[in-house]
Amino acid sequence: MKVVLDTNILISALMRNSTTRRLIVELDELILSKSSLSEEEFNSVSNDAIQDTVEEAKKVMLPIDEKDVIFLATAMALEDAVIRSDDKHFKQQNKAKVKTTQEMLKDFQ
Repeated sequence: MKVVLDTNILISALMRNSTTRRLIVELDELILSKSSLSEEEFNSVSNDAIQDTVEEAKKVMLPIDEKDVIFLATAMALEDAVIRSDDKHFKQQNKAKVKTTQEMLKDFQ
């Protein structure tokens, strides 16, 4: 599973010791091992692939939340990607899977 993190998730992890921080910081090795990705794949995505999906992502996300176009474009560029976000508005689109913190926890237990 490839995971695209919403900015709010990263900020949350940096600001306080929480489940989110544990998922991102402490469990990265577990996530990497379960994802079947190389470390290089885990840490990067081709900008070209994202550019190919930006226009479609804009059409979908502009009426919902224009600041989140890049997250949807990234998820669309990756095969079998999941957007990791607690923002309910992401579930208003159907171009990429979306999972909350609680849903991600269930996946990795």
